[in-house]
Amino acid sequence: MKPDRVKVGLRLKVLKDTLGISLAEFAERIESTKGTFNSYLRGVALPPETIVDKIAIVTNATKEWIYFGTAKEYMEGYLENLNTYEEFKIAHPDKLDEIVREFEDSLGTLKITHGINELSNLKELSQFYSEAANEIFISNYNIIFSEYVERLVVEYIKELEKYPIYNKLWTSNGRGYLSVLHERLSRIFPKPRYGEDETILKIAEEQYELLINKILLMYKDDADIERGNLKTKSTLEYLIRKFSTYEGIENLLKDISVRNNLIFNPNAKENEELIEFLMTTLPKLKQIKNNK
Repeated sequence: MKPDRVKVGLRLKVLKDTLGISLAEFAERIESTKGTFNSYLRGVALPPETIVDKIAIVTNATKEWIYFGTAKEYMEGYLENLNTYEEFKIAHPDKLDEIVREFEDSLGTLKITHGINELSNLKELSQFYSEAANEIFISNYNIIFSEYVERLVVEYIKELEKYPIYNKLWTSNGRGYLSVLHERLSRIFPKPRYGEDETILKIAEEQYELLINKILLMYKDDADIERGNLKTKSTLEYLIRKFSTYEGIENLLKDISVRNNLIFNPNAKENEELIEFLMTTLPKLKQIKNNK
């Protein structure tokens, strides 16, 4: 975030008033003209670094404060400009106050880790402040976002946990539904934001279907699912189950499309005809099974 020239002008006015000198005298001390310095005060122009360096010497203010104000003021301005996070900001105003305090408290440590000092130029200062603010905001935001996603998909999680094999093969090795879902959300551009329920639920449903299909493939029949018995199911048996209904074939095609980064529109005429054709193969699939 670049310095706000209007806010810089207000801070320069504070410095001038604190010294108790006229506009003309202040301009003379920093080797500028009255008109030019007045343009800085009114926020018409941003003073160049050479002028800010002279102002810092005359007033004992830091270059950082002149350009960005206090840590609190900077972080508040940063948060105001986060237009893509409006839903989050509205839902968690207390969290925003906490983020401002955290930035204020940790600014000194962040300067050391980033190698920043008062002699740094404006480009370095701007980059540092922006990266430091972003680092603190995102670390706080990610925690809230994770909790928000978990609340949205709680019903999917409950359904998956009905299958003993899910806990045995997925959750126990750190590849549970939520973990995989967050990984997928992080790869999407633009990344879904807090409050975008519809977008997140659509992706969550696709991920649920992928996982539930893998689970069902491991069970021989519904009785085995109730007992929680893991058995080997053949591809033929799996296809018979899927091809028994229009929805089953549609979900299978969705699964294939997602796995291979393909576009699948179930309402497209060609896909409707494809599903209807595949349904006609069900008798043949059953015949193959009976001939085994």
